[in-house]
This record gives sequence, structure tokens and C-alpha cells, in this order.
Amino acid sequence: MSEDKVGLNQIAKETLKTIVTLRENHAMNLGGIEVLTECVNNVLQSFISQLEEKMRKIDQDLAGEFAWAAKQMLLEDPVKPVSTEHRVMSCLRLYCGLIEPVPVKQGIGFLPTYGDGNESLGVHDIKAVYIPIEKQITELLQYREVRELVLNSKNYISDENIIRSVYDGKVVKNHPIVQKYKNENCLLLQIYEDDVELCNPLGSYSKTHKVTLVYWTLLNLPEHVRSNLKSINLQGVATADSIKYFGFEALLSDFIDFIKKLEAPEGVKIVVEGLDEPLILHGTLVSLNGDGLALNSIGGFKGIGFALKPCRNCDISKEDIGKVFFEVFPRDLKSHRERVDKLCSENLTERSLLTYNDLNYLVSGFPFPKEFLRSKPSPFEPAHIKNGKLRQNASQMLCLIYIVPFMLEDFAKSETLPYIENFSLLGKITNVLLAYEVKKSDLNLSRFMINCHHSRYCDLYPKFPPTPKFHFLVHAPSVIEQLGPVRVSWNMS
Repeated sequence: MSEDKVGLNQIAKETLKTIVTLRENHAMNLGGIEVLTECVNNVLQSFISQLEEKMRKIDQDLAGEFAWAAKQMLLEDPVKPVSTEHRVMSCLRLYCGLIEPVPVKQGIGFLPTYGDGNESLGVHDIKAVYIPIEKQITELLQYREVRELVLNSKNYISDENIIRSVYDGKVVKNHPIVQKYKNENCLLLQIYEDDVELCNPLGSYSKTHKVTLVYWTLLNLPEHVRSNLKSINLQGVATADSIKYFGFEALLSDFIDFIKKLEAPEGVKIVVEGLDEPLILHGTLVSLNGDGLALNSIGGFKGIGFALKPCRNCDISKEDIGKVFFEVFPRDLKSHRERVDKLCSENLTERSLLTYNDLNYLVSGFPFPKEFLRSKPSPFEPAHIKNGKLRQNASQMLCLIYIVPFMLEDFAKSETLPYIENFSLLGKITNVLLAYEVKKSDLNLSRFMINCHHSRYCDLYPKFPPTPKFHFLVHAPSVIEQLGPVRVSWNMS
């Protein structure tokens, strides 16, 4: 707590410290704040009463003055500033430099909404939270001890033939930002990413509530300080599923923007209380730490067991990784960018708006009614689409016919609307053909809809000619007309 800011009395300060300690170290809930402040008031009253009795035995007049002053203090309610959750948070922001997390949108998700007895598909924002790193740096540099450690870090460089710290490594020594500013007011940052399972990892809900945490630390601090838990700062939190689907872009947006400002010629201005001029800081990101899965994920690489070249540091092949035991063909930024550009150009399809992951995510978040729970579609894979087979059984295909127009409703645009409308027409045809009873007029309507659907299909998908089943569907209304509804004669359970 900053000592130079006034406004809290000493009793409120100590009570605030106790509240923070109990919440952080002993998981005290919100209701405990009122209980604690009430206990503090009771202790004060008991202490004042006992002290007054002892003083009366010595000096009646002095005891009277003390009793009057104590009564005035109690009437002012010294713990009132920290008596509720809202007041505690206000004090933490005002006096303790509390930095609150900022929500950031990662993408959209789909959840069922209920109302008027009906269930519908609702769109909601999926968000992560980050803690602004510039504000964290500003708060840290308010302390003189931290400033001295950070701004005098050039003294950590070892002799020429000794590697003792990050300053002795080639990354820092050869970095243009460090060379330009000679380690003066130059921040060196490191981030660490890991996933944490909130539930019992052996229970049935394992991996359901897994979260991704990103931390950062200042490499300017000496090793014995940097290894302390207090020197490791939280950057952001998101669910592991959302990171797997949307990536790290939203979660790390604030951190990346701060690094860009540090590397810019203007740098970052930090206002420090007590200094006449603001500090001008420069710096860069030196390293990213984590396990293999985390680093591959944040770097955009495949999983170690699935990649043809499983090492993110060199170009060794999957076959040679267990045979070659020396460094070969290290990766570099130029070749990496060329590969990414090549992959993007090969994987782009004409008018492509959704990826396979997008479709799988939409299916997993769709509110299936009870009738379709056993017919929930299986995940899509690129090989299925390329082979022209979705690898779904009949009931799953029927389920897809009904849900796809609703899943893609929010993606409907002028260029995609004809595709969605034609698919919806297939659903209408299916409704007529699978009805338990059919009007004769509906059979003529279904013939017209089948003709429209097939004609539009040929126009919309010229590279995928109709299969024989398209023609068989043309005869379906006549079959119903001769043998009755399909429902009463099919062999599906």
C-alpha cells in the first residue's frame, strides 16, 4: 500500500491488509468482509471500555476526556471505508494500485436461450481477460527499489567467456533494440504460457474447465528476485477451448501492442511520482516459455505427434528425429514466412468462409433437441470433404439437413445466401417426403421444389456434378403417390 497517499485512517489500513490477506491466502468469501469489520468494531469497543476502567482508577478527569475522544472515534466508524466489497475494491484501486482485468472478445459462440416456452439458438460473445501490462509496469516502477534493479541491469553482463545470465546470450547481445540503447532504460520481457485444470484431473469433468494462463516477468531483475513468485505477473486468462479454436490473438493483443510501443523510436513514457520527468522506456520480448504443446500452439505449429517436421527449432523430419542427434537445418524467419504463405495459398478455397474447425465448433455448441441427441453429427475432417463423403450415418445426415440453415444464419451474406437458401429448400423437400401423411397438392409442390433444388445445385456447384441419388429423388413423389408415405414403409428404427 502506498504510504504517501492519505485518506485511510490507520485502523482502516490494517483492516484492509487483513481482508486482502484472508481473501488471497485463505479464500475468504464476500460475506466475510462484513463479519470481519463488525468484529473489529467490537474489539475496539471492548478495548476502549477496559482501558477507560483502568484509567478511572488513576485519573477521573483524564478518563473522561479519553472516553469522549473514543466515543467520537467510534461514531466516525473507522472501518466504514472497508466495510463492503464495493468499498474495499475502491480503496484497493485508490490506495493500492489495483489494476482490474479487461475483457476482450475472442469470437462468438452459440448457446440455447429459453423464453415463452420455446428454445432457440442464441449468439453470445466468447471473451478472455487481460491485465494491461503498461499499467502493471507503471505501478512496479513507482517503487525506488524496483527502478534501481530494472534500470541498472547493464551491470549484470558477465565476462566474455562466461554465460551467467540472459544478458550473456546471443539474443540479447545481438538484438538491435538492446544495441541501440545500450541497456539503458531497456526492458527485457519474458512470457510463460500454461494450461491449468480447475477440476479433478481424474474426474469426469477433466478438460471441461481447463483454462489457459499467460504470465510475464522482467528479465532485468536479478535471478534471485526474478524467481520469486511476486515477480511473476499475470497477463491474461482464457478457457483452453476458446484458445484452441480462436488462437492467442485476442488474449495477447494488449501485450503485443505494448511490445510494439517499446520497440518504436518514441518508446513508452512512464510517469513516476517524485521524478521531475517521465521515464522513457524501450525494450523487447526476449523469450517465450512453456511446455511443447503450449509453445507449438502459440507459435501456430502442429502437435508434436502429427507434424511432418515436429521440431519448431529445426527442419528435422519425423523419420530422422530418433536417428539424428545433432543440430541440423535451423529454422529462420524468412523460410518460416515462405512456408506459411505457401500453405495459405494452397489451403484457400474459392469463396471459403468457414473452416472445418468452424463447422465443428458450431455443431458442438448447437442446442440439439432430445429427438436429435442420439443423432448428433460426428466431427468433420478435411479428408471427408475432399472425398465427397461426410462419414455420417443416415440419422446424422437427417439431423444436419435440419440444423445447418440455423447454424449458418449469422454467416448469411449476399454471396452466401443462395447456397443457404438452396440447402433450406432441401430441408423443406425432406419435410414433405418424410411426413406421416401428405396432401396430394403437396406432392406436386415437392416435384417443383425438387426441380428447383437440382437446377440451382448445378449452377452453384459446377465442380460437383449431381450423383444418381439426385435423380432417384425425382421419383420420390410418385413412389409416395403409389405406395403411401415413406414413414409407414421404411426399415429405420
